[in-house]
Amino acid sequence: MELDSVVTSGAALAALLASLALTPQDVDGFILGEVSSVTSHTMHDHDEATTSAEALTATITALPTLATSFSFYEPSGSVDEGKLAALVKALGQPVLGWFVWRPDSTPTPSMREQVLVPAMLRSLRQLQQQSAAAKGGGEAGAAERPMLFATMSGGVRHGGATTAFQCRMFQNRPDSVELKAVRLNVLNIRGGPGF
Repeated sequence: MELDSVVTSGAALAALLASLALTPQDVDGFILGEVSSVTSHTMHDHDEATTSAEALTATITALPTLATSFSFYEPSGSVDEGKLAALVKALGQPVLGWFVWRPDSTPTPSMREQVLVPAMLRSLRQLQQQSAAAKGGGEAGAAERPMLFATMSGGVRHGGATTAFQCRMFQNRPDSVELKAVRLNVLNIRGGPGF
């Protein structure tokens, strides 16, 4: 299963970028939200057949930052299961993925991050299964859902006259180790595409 789109509000993204702009060191954070599936049906005047298309959309509701990098993983690139479990439990919302902030750098996944994303996907799936077993149910489709990963960067330009930000969003399917770029749609206040 692959995401067709990822959406967030302009206000949520602006608040995150404003706080990150004040952070001189690398930090990590989580991408929280929901995944929904919308099926559209199309009928044509000249044909009785109906075509159906299903679109999977991730809606980002929050982007909490953690104090530093290496918050739930080791510098070697392995996930610290205990730290991750404690953080996910404290968040209390579905975790769609994670992001890194590296000021004044190119927003490209490092080799460590390319290894961490599939490992974190496996760890989160295991946590979801344990939580579902404890509650006697589970979130439908969570096991097949891709993991989101974003790299963000920014810095002061033109002698302090402007601040520039870059963000790249990727998805990783459970059956793959590849990070695939996915478009991040930023909605403005009235609900349509912004910026």
